[in-house]
Amino acid sequence: EGTIPDNISDLSELEIISLSNNIFTGILPDSMAAMTSLKFLMIDDNDFSGEIKSVVSLPNLELVYLEDNFFEGEIDDSFFPEAPMLKHLDLSDNGFSGTVPPHFFVESSLEVLDLHGNIDIEGNLPQFPVEQSNLKVLALHENSISGHIPPSIGNLKGLRHLDLSYNYLTGFITDAVGDLKELEYLFLGSNDFNEGGIPFFIKDLGKLVDLSLKKTKRNNVIPLWIGTDLEQLRLLDLGANDLSGNIPETLMNLTNLVFLLLNRNQLTGAVPEGFTNLPLEVFVIDHNNISGDLNFLCEVGDTNPLDYMVADCGVNNPEVTCEEGTCCRVCCNDGDSCKDGEWQANHDPVWENAYERSYYGFDDELKWVPSN
Repeated sequence: EGTIPDNISDLSELEIISLSNNIFTGILPDSMAAMTSLKFLMIDDNDFSGEIKSVVSLPNLELVYLEDNFFEGEIDDSFFPEAPMLKHLDLSDNGFSGTVPPHFFVESSLEVLDLHGNIDIEGNLPQFPVEQSNLKVLALHENSISGHIPPSIGNLKGLRHLDLSYNYLTGFITDAVGDLKELEYLFLGSNDFNEGGIPFFIKDLGKLVDLSLKKTKRNNVIPLWIGTDLEQLRLLDLGANDLSGNIPETLMNLTNLVFLLLNRNQLTGAVPEGFTNLPLEVFVIDHNNISGDLNFLCEVGDTNPLDYMVADCGVNNPEVTCEEGTCCRVCCNDGDSCKDGEWQANHDPVWENAYERSYYGFDDELKWVPSN
């Protein structure tokens, strides 16, 4: 605990400040502006506050982890404009305002840019004018960004993680996202996009592991190609849309699928019996027009028994049969809010895990650690 002393700049050759996961408080001293040898600034998960003007012009920074504090101030073109070696910049879960600066995407060495969880970051996404492969992680969810996704996002050829969910984005989902062939994680949910089907370009993103189009005004049917072309999927979230038709049997081909969220649509028919061959642990299917007996998914003798299912098996006019207390953890009635809420499955990337996903959590209680 404590604060960073004003005379820290006396350590003029200091290259690393590592104070993560403590309870330090106070502001960053103005004197830190003189610490031009500093390369690693790791002060995340503390109780620091105030602005960070004293460090945004340091020229030799490579790793900057300021997430999970109470920093504030407007993000603009003055933020780290002359740090050619800056690879990781994480300002997430603070109180910053402003917009996403265009200079982060021009002649930049950035591999990770995480600005999520700053509700006052607004405005449009910038243009991405230069084709590049350096940037691997772009996390901008839970902000107030508006406007369209620019087609130039297709220039970010190296992206593996793109999260734009929980913003105010509009328009059509640009086909240029389909140019991001290295994507393993794509979350676009809870935006105000134009109505439309599941974008066909997603068919070409064969490396996807986690895909969420929750609450994006998707309609029509679930395409058959999801089960034939996205073989690596571990999480598929299509909840809170207007999808209709049956659950396609091709989903039985997704032999890595652990989390399937299809709740709050207009789906009909029965759940394919072949789902017993999937490694499903979470299946959220409530508030649809599904029918039939779902107890087969909970059978003890099943080699891949479901762990947690939410379905329309409530006592008031149940649409499906499933014994509550087995893998049917929650039985809903039409019109009830039930337990599903948003079922928010976003990955909060952290540097300690090399920005890889170590667990899947849907709220403070529901967490799963993937077996592979």
